[in-house]
Amino acid sequence: MTIKKTKYQSPSTEKVQHDLNNFVVEAILINRFGQLPPGSWRKGQANAKEWGRLLTCVRRITGTLGVKIEQLAWFIKFYKVADLNYKDFGLLRWKVQKYFKWVNVDQFVAYYREFHSQNVAQNSNYVEKTTGYKTKEASAAPSRKSLSDILKELENDD
Repeated sequence: MTIKKTKYQSPSTEKVQHDLNNFVVEAILINRFGQLPPGSWRKGQANAKEWGRLLTCVRRITGTLGVKIEQLAWFIKFYKVADLNYKDFGLLRWKVQKYFKWVNVDQFVAYYREFHSQNVAQNSNYVEKTTGYKTKEASAAPSRKSLSDILKELENDD
């Protein structure tokens, strides 16, 4: 039961409401960058090209491959997905439809709004507590699992 007419408040831009496809794209970019500048998807802004590419990918995965947007949202939230590749989903379509769980869309939206606001608050606290123009050190983040690895895990748990 996908509700496509509902609009959701953007975590990064107060006066903007997105449909669920655009909100999923914003969630992916929040997973990647932690926080987004307001209106970063607009033409000439930091994420304009990436936003368009990801939105096309989300629409193709949900439209052409038939993966429900709630399943894709679960995948993005649970595995902190920072990028999507349509080809990966195309090759493993039946496994995705079988093993991906569903997420409550309202909880998904609330989670990413809170996550983004915490990142903004954390970064502003960091800037206020430092002197000069120091930046955070890059953390050694573990490499992300591929879609194939995730599906193998889900298949083995089933």
